[in-house]
Amino acid sequence: CYLMTGNADYLLKIAAANTKEYERIYRRTIAALPHVSRIQSSLVMKAIKRWQGYPART
Repeated sequence: CYLMTGNADYLLKIAAANTKEYERIYRRTIAALPHVSRIQSSLVMKAIKRWQGYPART
């Protein structure tokens, strides 16, 4: 979970097996949180380059 600037207050990354599983997480967990008034979701269609971490210092 990340505290954000701009239009969104928080960014929450969720890994789900499929959209049905995401919907279950969304309805039972995220939407049920107190003080949550609006949720905006985006789904990854394809990973272009996977995160490899920061380069090691030498």
